[in-house]
Amino acid sequence: MAEWYPHIHKAAAFLVSLRQQTAANPPPTRGILPPSKSAEDLGPEEWHHYWDDFWGIIGLLDGAYVASELGDDASAQWMLAEAEALRGALRDSIVAVMGPEPAYIPNGPEDVTSSAMARGSANSLYPLTVFERTDPLILRSFDEYYARWIEPQGGGYKHIYGQLWPYGGLGLARDYVRLGRHDVLHQILGWTLTNQTLPGTFAWAEQVNPLTGGFSGGDMPHAWAAASYVTLIREMLLLRDENTLELFAGAPGSWLSEGQVVGLTGAPTMFGAVTAVTTSTLSIEDDSWQGTLTLTISGALPPGGYRWRLPHAPTGVSGPPGTHFQQGWLLIPASGGEVVLTYGAQDR
Repeated sequence: MAEWYPHIHKAAAFLVSLRQQTAANPPPTRGILPPSKSAEDLGPEEWHHYWDDFWGIIGLLDGAYVASELGDDASAQWMLAEAEALRGALRDSIVAVMGPEPAYIPNGPEDVTSSAMARGSANSLYPLTVFERTDPLILRSFDEYYARWIEPQGGGYKHIYGQLWPYGGLGLARDYVRLGRHDVLHQILGWTLTNQTLPGTFAWAEQVNPLTGGFSGGDMPHAWAAASYVTLIREMLLLRDENTLELFAGAPGSWLSEGQVVGLTGAPTMFGAVTAVTTSTLSIEDDSWQGTLTLTISGALPPGGYRWRLPHAPTGVSGPPGTHFQQGWLLIPASGGEVVLTYGAQDR
């Protein structure tokens, strides 16, 4: 990390210099990053792209983390300050373009109607949280993206020129994991798995013809699609929320029935490698759960402990001291251990 820090520091300073180019602009471009080529599918290089601002904030936040870890507290402070300033300028720009209660986050000031709005906002929640997942603007935006660009295709993401972009959909699915939208997540994942461009190989084209399901453009197989598939599965099983590790955020109740196992082994996190595995004797019929579900956790020691938003409320919880069920969440201390959830006949 120390070897790369000088480059990280220069990149953060470059972001600051870019923002200085727009500091005196009138709204809606004041303080955001200037026009750029950005991602090739988001529009012309003469446009401002909110995608750039989201990535800029992420870069500054990560830069501040590295600076702090290496003892450069002064740089960490100005990087954090710049990240917050850019976040504020981005919010102000969205309001200037869309009104005081924006219905959604558009692609940028010059484009408020195209499907680039969804692709361009995919990094608002992943890999870092730029706008909180409970933010009403985020909730409205991802509802709008789903209704416009995903639902009509039954889970496929319809992008520019009417093509379907599997990796774009998988990238958005990571956000729907964090939003707790299992319905959308599994619709996208289901569409992706049943529409492999070369069936049986887990290979997708960058762009898919919506009429034939075949190759339409870009790369084939598309490495980004494969990478997005792998990172989506990881997010479904393990994600970090500040100092807490959240388990199985994308696992539906149907995965937890008797004989099935959900888990990960030696998964790396910033708090150490974690192993978390479930075993089950559960009988699941409609809204009736009967039996026990055992979760065993070892390895990483996240300061905020572990949590799991259970798909169904248990009638009993036993585990290490401090383990409890609260408002839909199973909360487990950092030490982990074995937790047994009981579901009984009175659980209706």
